[in-house]
Amino acid sequence: MIIGFRISYINLLSDVINVAHFDFGSDTLVLEENARLLYQSAPYRALDKQQLLDKQNLPYPLSAWQVSYYGQPETSVTIYLWGGVFILLLLTVTGLIIFRLYREYTQADRLVRQQVNFVSQVSHELKTPLTNITLYAELLKEELADDEYIESLRYLDVITGESQRLSRLIQNILTFTREPKLHFQQVDVNAVVTQVAHTFMPSLHTEGITVSLTLSENAVIQSDIDRLMQIIGNFLSNAEKYAGEAKKIDLQTVTDAQYIDIRVRDYGPGISEKEIGMIFTPFYRVKSSLTEGVTGTGIGLAIAQQLAQSLGGMILVTPQSPGVCFTLRLLRDRSEQNHNPGNPLVQITGKS
Repeated sequence: MIIGFRISYINLLSDVINVAHFDFGSDTLVLEENARLLYQSAPYRALDKQQLLDKQNLPYPLSAWQVSYYGQPETSVTIYLWGGVFILLLLTVTGLIIFRLYREYTQADRLVRQQVNFVSQVSHELKTPLTNITLYAELLKEELADDEYIESLRYLDVITGESQRLSRLIQNILTFTREPKLHFQQVDVNAVVTQVAHTFMPSLHTEGITVSLTLSENAVIQSDIDRLMQIIGNFLSNAEKYAGEAKKIDLQTVTDAQYIDIRVRDYGPGISEKEIGMIFTPFYRVKSSLTEGVTGTGIGLAIAQQLAQSLGGMILVTPQSPGVCFTLRLLRDRSEQNHNPGNPLVQITGKS
């Protein structure tokens, strides 16, 4: 059984014309049936003065109908003109963006150079008088080596400890402004850690901070002893500043077949996750209530990162509860770091 519909051809054509009838401007729409004109949007317009832009046959059951569209095509001159304007505009915008980025980069680079040069000059000026202060404090301490001058000796310990800490700060600044010179030798990491801890003891004792020292076995490695002491000193200096109310610092070495870790943990308020990736940026300091009264240049960790790179090691930052732990990881085989340049110099690990 076949079901169909019969419609009036005249009514169908009238409906199609009503739908297609609107203003095409200077263009012309033509509807034909087997080359017989059914409809033209502009009936008195000569099609020979226009160009056929497109022609389509309608699908079944109107496959005998053809729809043609006539108009004035864009000339090649117009296309090239608009294309040239677009390319010129694109080049202008790109040039302005590049100029802006270059200007911001040069300004930032100039600012960093000015900061580094200023800090370097000031550090050189401070080094000589500070050395004299430390020297005369030690000479006076030798002359007062008597039980009746115990209180005076305690004051001299404070003066000597603070002078030594300021000397380390100046040395850090000078290191930041020049390339470090390395002298690799066999180093007992435990001995270096112990020596640095004893150097900090006077100032830590003055602040009421205790240090828990834990050492592992087999901690001998080829490294630069001065660079190691400087990195550990930076870690301890930060821990001293931000120890918080706990007044406690953990200092330990952890050995493995492939590496040796030197860990310094404080029990302060810690560092937020959004700032933990910025603390190795030169002159950046964490904004918190704990840092408001603490002096510093904001380059200690940047120096530590630079020195760790020169030693073929890396720095790990591990948030604790409470506090934060900084770890210097030294590979026993430095060639492994050289063959793996993709390893990050600073790695942020999960909270433990």
